[in-house]
Amino acid sequence: MTLLDRGSEQDPARLLLSTGVTGSLRDLMERRSGVEAALASAEAEFAKAEGALAEAEARVCEHGAGLNEATTAVLTAAIASARQSDDAARLREADRMRRERADEFADRLRELFPWTGGRDDLFAVTVPAPDQLQRWGSADTQLSREIDARQVEFDRIDTEAKRLEAKIGALGAATAVVSDQETAEAWSAREAAWAEHKKALDARTAAEFETAMRKLDLITEQRSRHASAIADLNRALLESADVRTRREQGQQHLEESLAKRATLIMDVEKALRAIGNGVDHTVGLSGLNLWLQKLDRAIGAEGKLAAAEREWRHVQDSAASSCERLAETLRRSGVEVPRSDDMAAMLSAGQAALDRAAGAKNIRATLEDRRRDLNFRETQLEAARLADRSWREAWQEARAACWLGERGRASTTAVVRETLEALAELGSALERKAELADRIAKMQRDQIQFEAEVEALAGAIGLARGRSDVLALCEEVVNSVASATKALDRRQELEERLGTEQDKARSLANDVAEVRSRADLMMKHFDVGSLAEVEGCLRSLDRRSDLEMRLEQTQREIVEVMKTETFEQAEDALDALQQGSLESELIELKARFEDEDSRTRDRFAALDRAETSIAGVGGDAAVAVLESKRRTILLTIEEQALEYLKLKIGMAGAERALRAYRERHRSSMMARASGAFALISRGAYSGLATQPSNGSELLIAKGSDGASKLASELSKGTRFQLYLALRVAGYHEIAQARPPAPFLADDVMETFDDFRAEEAFRLLAAMARRGQVVYFTHHRHLCEIAKAVEPSVKIHVLKTESVRGWAVSVLREAGAIRECEEHGWMQDLGDPHARERALDTARREPPVGFSDSAAVALVGEVLEDFGDRCPECSRASG
Repeated sequence: MTLLDRGSEQDPARLLLSTGVTGSLRDLMERRSGVEAALASAEAEFAKAEGALAEAEARVCEHGAGLNEATTAVLTAAIASARQSDDAARLREADRMRRERADEFADRLRELFPWTGGRDDLFAVTVPAPDQLQRWGSADTQLSREIDARQVEFDRIDTEAKRLEAKIGALGAATAVVSDQETAEAWSAREAAWAEHKKALDARTAAEFETAMRKLDLITEQRSRHASAIADLNRALLESADVRTRREQGQQHLEESLAKRATLIMDVEKALRAIGNGVDHTVGLSGLNLWLQKLDRAIGAEGKLAAAEREWRHVQDSAASSCERLAETLRRSGVEVPRSDDMAAMLSAGQAALDRAAGAKNIRATLEDRRRDLNFRETQLEAARLADRSWREAWQEARAACWLGERGRASTTAVVRETLEALAELGSALERKAELADRIAKMQRDQIQFEAEVEALAGAIGLARGRSDVLALCEEVVNSVASATKALDRRQELEERLGTEQDKARSLANDVAEVRSRADLMMKHFDVGSLAEVEGCLRSLDRRSDLEMRLEQTQREIVEVMKTETFEQAEDALDALQQGSLESELIELKARFEDEDSRTRDRFAALDRAETSIAGVGGDAAVAVLESKRRTILLTIEEQALEYLKLKIGMAGAERALRAYRERHRSSMMARASGAFALISRGAYSGLATQPSNGSELLIAKGSDGASKLASELSKGTRFQLYLALRVAGYHEIAQARPPAPFLADDVMETFDDFRAEEAFRLLAAMARRGQVVYFTHHRHLCEIAKAVEPSVKIHVLKTESVRGWAVSVLREAGAIRECEEHGWMQDLGDPHARERALDTARREPPVGFSDSAAVALVGEVLEDFGDRCPECSRASG
């Protein structure tokens, strides 16, 4: 009340204001700041507009009128036309093209080396006609094939002739065969000796005739003994004569073809000499064709150079005409022309005049804008003043509607705001006072009711009543109730224990009855009187099972030996045999055995005699050398055999150690890998198992539907999931023994969907609690999944080189590029479909920090850097 300056007020509730009055006052107070700000802003803006108008008027006076509209339009059109034609750029481009064509023509002339002619000599060169070149080429090709074929045929015939000559010499040397010519000479000699003996009939002619006869008989006997060899020799001689004839014909044909080629070469050299100007006339037909191709390229380059020179002269003339027209327009517009042949200077001067005219026009437009702005600001100022007067009138009316307007006090908005806050506190204080009075009355009523209820409870449990200390009596009641509750809980616990022990006793009685029943059943089954006898019967059953197994194995062996499908068929086959035939066959085999044993003893005796003979050989060094070599070889065999045995034993030990280690660690690691694989596959596979195969083990994935697959039969994505599960299990196995090394994985989730990737990241997050886990990827959605699974994950964005590596991997996965197997260079395969696949992948999965368009542009730039061939392969083939 003191704050309200109403300390003498008897009825404080009278000072409280209604919500209508309070709302009006608060609304007016809130509006006051806006009204004052609007009035101040309007006054400031009006003053600012007045200053801007004065400044604009001063600038108009400074710049003057400038060019008129018609002159400005003409000058603008002339400058635009000059810039649009862009004669300077066209002239530079034409000059550049002329120089490039000149350089190209010079390069083409250099390719014609050693020809030394110039530009004017190109069209005066005498070259063979195209049909003549075609005839020469056809003739050269035909002659080359003809010469190659005849050379091959000549070499074959020559080889055959040499083979026959060697055969004839071998037949004559091996069997001392007498030829037909020698036989004819011996026959002639015998006839001559016989004729001379008939004439003389003396001892000398008789001896000579006998000698000739003996020689002829010896030759005849020798030829009769080697009749087949003589026939072979005669056939070889005939074949040799035929082959020599064919070799001479082949050599003649070959020389004819070589002569034709020499004539063709001379014609080509004649054509090359006709070209002149230093051309090498020994290059042949291929060199002539190559030089003529270079000549055609040089003539084409000369044509391009002539066209470029014509274009350059045309652009020069056009640029000079444009300069003259622009200079005339500038003079008519009153603009000073620096040089009539400098297009850039004239354009600069014309543009400066247009800029000045545009500046003057803009200043005049600004003056009009400032005048309109001043009128608008003046209107806003009048509106702000009117709003201020309206607010003051409303404020007086609101104050007059309550006690704030009594005694003619002129309260400001600040005073009224504090008054309203104090009135709000007054209302709260009055409400608090009424509430406290009500609570005191209710507490007194509750106290009386509590005392009555405590007395009633004390009487119900037998405690003394009528005490003055009600709280002490209440505490005694609470303690009594707690003691009774504990006793009741103890009784319930003992009853439960009793029931449990009784259930156990009944269960044991049932087990004993069941055991006795089964024992009686077994004794009755075996018809015995004790369990010891039952045990003996069970052992007999085991022996019977063993005998049945041995019987089955024996039957299988008999089936294999008899080569039948069933044992019954083997029995039938054995029954079909006669015992007598079998006994005779056995006797025969025994006899053969004794015979073979005797032969073996004879062989050993012969071997012993041979060794004795060898030992009796003379004492030269040959036997000693052989014995030394034999001992050396035996020692080498022994050493290598020992080394082989060491390696074999070492391998066996290593395999045994590996098997022991695998058996010791496989159970826990297999269980962990099975759990990880089931988690990553989201229940599609329940676990893993192994199966022995050829001394090793095969890994099998067990499906949730009961089916199973070998690891090699799984799809690519499932194999990736299995690979990651095995690596996770191995990591935990290592981590149990020692601190693990960092775990690195390179985009193994490339084929995972989002759900399987989420499960895989949960496994990696569990691994990261024991060591460092690093995962490399260029798929941005995997980063988002990793953040969702493990918020504390750290993502590092690699720099340009890694981003380029991402682009290369995208192109390789899409099949747009491949790596040279020999040198490692990347090659563009030129497949448009693969290029589109790569760009689509980049658009859908850009690297972290890159937009879709930036990723597509990066892939395109990287692809343009690769050629379609390996540079090193090109150099090697060139």
